[in-house]
Amino acid sequence: MSITNAFRSAAIIAIAILAGPNLAAAATEEPIHSFTGGKDGAFPTAPLLVQQDGVIFGVTTNGGTAGEGQVFTLQPPAAGSTTWSKIVIWSFGGSTDGNGPRGKLVAGPNGSLFGTTQLGGNSTESPCSGSIGCGTVFELLPPPAGSTTWTKTLLYSFNLADGEEPLGLVADASGALYGTTLTTVFQLAPPAGGSGNWTFTELHGYSGGVDGSGPNPDLLIDSGGVIYGSTPDGGSFGHGTVFSITPPAGGVGTWSYLHLHDFEGPPNDGGAPNGGLQGGAGDLWGTTQGGGTDSGGSIFELRQEIEGSPLYTAIQQYSFSGTGSDGGIPLAGLFRADDGSYWGTASQGGVVDATYCSNGCGVVFQLTRKLVHLQLVWEYAVVSDFDGTASADGLYPNTALGADHNGSLYGMTLDGGDTFGTVFELADAAAILPAATPVFSPAGGNYTTAQTVMITDSTPGATIYYTTDGTTPTKSSSVYSEAITVSSTEKLKADAMATGYLRSAVASATYTIEPRAATPVFSPKGGTYSAAKMVKISDATPGATIYYTTDGTKPTKSSSVYTGPITVSSTEKLKAEALATGYLWSSLASATYTIDPPGAVH
Repeated sequence: MSITNAFRSAAIIAIAILAGPNLAAAATEEPIHSFTGGKDGAFPTAPLLVQQDGVIFGVTTNGGTAGEGQVFTLQPPAAGSTTWSKIVIWSFGGSTDGNGPRGKLVAGPNGSLFGTTQLGGNSTESPCSGSIGCGTVFELLPPPAGSTTWTKTLLYSFNLADGEEPLGLVADASGALYGTTLTTVFQLAPPAGGSGNWTFTELHGYSGGVDGSGPNPDLLIDSGGVIYGSTPDGGSFGHGTVFSITPPAGGVGTWSYLHLHDFEGPPNDGGAPNGGLQGGAGDLWGTTQGGGTDSGGSIFELRQEIEGSPLYTAIQQYSFSGTGSDGGIPLAGLFRADDGSYWGTASQGGVVDATYCSNGCGVVFQLTRKLVHLQLVWEYAVVSDFDGTASADGLYPNTALGADHNGSLYGMTLDGGDTFGTVFELADAAAILPAATPVFSPAGGNYTTAQTVMITDSTPGATIYYTTDGTTPTKSSSVYSEAITVSSTEKLKADAMATGYLRSAVASATYTIEPRAATPVFSPKGGTYSAAKMVKISDATPGATIYYTTDGTKPTKSSSVYTGPITVSSTEKLKAEALATGYLWSSLASATYTIDPPGAVH
């Protein structure tokens, strides 16, 4: 580590590993659905996909109509109610349909969902033969208007050479999907032009040992397309690794795999990282289910020593006791709120109830950066305990948290509720900032021709909703995808939504489209004449009123209104403009008449 970075680490961002947990602001978890097994599903393990409006999508590995797993949605309570509505949108049938979904869903275009099943598909290879298969990637399309039935499309069936049991997906800006199997990190690229087969590419294969093995799901992909992930095993010390995979320059060639960290295990480092990473290039955060001072797991930060360097320094930001009141054995990654705090769950510890969980039923925690004695320190606090005193509460939280646009956090427990696990909520818990306000270009104003209006938003991944009738946009409004042609007077309004942000403020712009009236025409034209002239002024705009002056000044509505020919008997400079309903003022017409009779003395 450089001297500069060593000083920064020691003096600016000191580590606060506390003897015991502090109490955070009250934010009690409450179950919003208890799985009952059978068709309702059981034992959820994958993180939820939480939409900004609070609609939740998730999977259970078991349950559904055929018992092979399901995709479900939870709809927020209606006004005046506290009951969430669970709807199964797909039950897997096994065999070619797939079975055992266990990865987080990814939101696709037009309300679609992408996901994986561990088993099933079209592979006939042994041991992927028969009704088992090596796994699938699928897409679910929402029901058309007037229907409640979702449509499932099989995008890819895994063969032995691809790796087995795909878990979880992430997407990049182009719509390509990335995920992990037991032995690979892969890319699945959409077909050119939107039709045809998706293309599978292995980005890195694992054989165990120093390279690591069994890459975790929930990869992190940054704005530059660099992928970050971890393995729970292997590495130089056998306690797992963190890695990056960088796309080739120009998109052509081989992806570059880089080993960022080998976990050393207790007491000074974590062991067995799991779940996804948070952050990006230069600063990565995550959890380990083992290692730490008491072997109860840890929260770690990997900080790049020098910008652009492949060398990272591991910092153990918190070490769990394991079964104490602060929790232990975190099984999922972290959620980062907009105030910079990190939220997560530990599967054990907290309140001990011998009937349900003798090692503690688990906790929700928060890691907050605070200024203490002129130093920034990370302070750990338990936010809520899973108490285990009644089966209605969940036990053993095991998924990363997701947030809606109100800052309410949602997660799942492996057990409890009606025996088979729960979905829980911490209402209005996390600090969430609004998305940026959309910007119209060109700005609203008066125009003489139709305008091509673009709407942009600086929030990454923002979806822009807009109206053209002056009403406030909602999720049912038009989604901006291309420039809007405004050919008549309209009032546009737009707002934006993005994952991890509150809904933006509403932007408004009024476009008044009025063509100019035709420019008046003088007859005869201005010039030098030997005698007085009768000058006519005409205008091509229907119903136009012509205003004129004879002293060279610019006409206004207070000027003379043209009603008939004007006698010009001496030198004069005439000016005229026209105005009509639905039109702007015309351009200014001007003509100078010089009357020079024969024999005039100059």
